[in-house]
Amino acid sequence: MEDCAGKEPLLKFFTSSRADFYRIFIIEGLLTFVVGIIAKFWIVDWLETAKFLNNEERALLIAQQAADSGDATMNRLDKAATKRIMKDWKIYVSSTWFLPRLLLLTLAIRLARSCISELPTQDELFQKS
Repeated sequence: MEDCAGKEPLLKFFTSSRADFYRIFIIEGLLTFVVGIIAKFWIVDWLETAKFLNNEERALLIAQQAADSGDATMNRLDKAATKRIMKDWKIYVSSTWFLPRLLLLTLAIRLARSCISELPTQDELFQKS
């Protein structure tokens, strides 16, 4: 592979020895973005707006949901609902479970990044042989 010192940054990005990994991450990122956009229009929010149900099925499911939930409803998000959510102890307990794991994951990613950056490139491997 030729030296990329004088080339444009984007060309250097795609012709470096790690270009295959960069391409994989770009393709995965684009695929995730496209699936997210499609999911926004495909996933149904409420039973009342589900287009794939006919009126009979919709009425049956709404009645079943009403029987399951009783008086508890959470179909709005305003100041009072936000206040009620923030008073829920489970929010804080789950945060104390989540944040240490996030910290460990961040440390593991940094360790992996430093280990990968110390690996020899393809050019260095071929020069030794």
